[in-house]
Amino acid sequence: LTAKQAEKANISNSSLPKAFAELGKHAYENGEPISEAEETFTEIKSLLAKVEAIREKSQNQPEATTLSDKAKSLASTTGAAAQTTMIRQQINQQFVALGKTAFENPEEWPDELTMPISDLQQRLSDLDTEIRELKQQVSSQREAAGQVVSTVAESGRGFLFKSGVVCTSAVMCAPFGLILIWLHPTWDKSRRLRWTAISVSIFLLMGIAVQVQKSGTQKALAEADRLWDGGDQVAAIDQYRDVLSNWSHLDQSERSRAFRRVIEFDSENGNPESAREMIERANSLGVDLPLTSPVARHLMAQTEREERTQEVHDNAANDDDSPDESWPTYFTLTAAEESQGWRVPVKGINGARKPAPPVSTEKAAKLMNGMDRFAVRDLLGGDPHKEHHKRHQSNGTRPGGWFGAYYETQIYVMDNSNGILVLQFHGDEDDPSYRGFPLLVSAEIIE
Repeated sequence: LTAKQAEKANISNSSLPKAFAELGKHAYENGEPISEAEETFTEIKSLLAKVEAIREKSQNQPEATTLSDKAKSLASTTGAAAQTTMIRQQINQQFVALGKTAFENPEEWPDELTMPISDLQQRLSDLDTEIRELKQQVSSQREAAGQVVSTVAESGRGFLFKSGVVCTSAVMCAPFGLILIWLHPTWDKSRRLRWTAISVSIFLLMGIAVQVQKSGTQKALAEADRLWDGGDQVAAIDQYRDVLSNWSHLDQSERSRAFRRVIEFDSENGNPESAREMIERANSLGVDLPLTSPVARHLMAQTEREERTQEVHDNAANDDDSPDESWPTYFTLTAAEESQGWRVPVKGINGARKPAPPVSTEKAAKLMNGMDRFAVRDLLGGDPHKEHHKRHQSNGTRPGGWFGAYYETQIYVMDNSNGILVLQFHGDEDDPSYRGFPLLVSAEIIE
């Protein structure tokens, strides 16, 4: 529509006037005035005479010698040029008018002058029709869109202004509820005021309740801290547990202090399961746990190892690869191995049961992340077997995460015969430099 309107404006204001002017010039130069346009002929002749007079005056000016004369001459020339331009515009307008008059009898004039005018006029007529049709289409589309919007708005309006929706919003979300209350199309002023009072009252009561709960939590935390500092740790821990039930009212440092004291107390007083639950809860909330108790730190490390173990086992369960089927699932110890204290754990990795060397709990406690498999062998003794190679494709987010990385699992039997120690290394089978990324996985109880 815009393009057609622009084309119409260009024809009306430029192309068609130029075509009429060309016909008017031809008619004037033909020499015989048109009876219906004698005044136009006379006006054109007068204007042309003015242009010629200005030209002759400019040519007959004496040559300027002084600076003052040159300035006057320049001003005169500039003024003459402006005057000539204005007169020529008037002449062109007269030629257009003369061309329109001449076109009333097109058969009297050459086709090369009249045909362009006819074509342009026909194009204008076509454009008028096309523009009118497009405007009707746009109007129809806008009307249809308006009906759709109106229908949707009315549907939404009908739902929003149901009494149940308005009342619920007034109670549960005061700002939105107040908007619905005062925009409701059928409620009178008294009903609006009544529900406004209800909504604001509930909103204020909820705010007061939150502040009271927060204040109570802070008082309970202060009491727990007082009991802890006074040496009554049992009472303090009970208080801390109550405080942590409203953890959202505590800042980060307060959460960290409460969780840390409960975890350390449970760890050191024979309640590891409760401590584990608190560790998992703190981790889920992103609470920093700067534990100072060795027992609590050991329990936390064990909990994290078990989580990693579960993750590894879950990944292995989802992996289509499996251990080499050529490996037997049962081994007997040699006399030398048996004399050295080796055993075959009943519970193995992926069903395989291989001989494993004994290791003391004191040595196992010296294991550190960052050791490669050779450092582990030197520390724990023996020559542990590779349990299996579990290949996987990694996106770089796991430990040792690169394409084609694998897990190398090694098993040691704890010397107190109540568990097996499973170590897992990540790396490339063909590149020993990648062996320095061990992951302590778990200590499993033998069946």
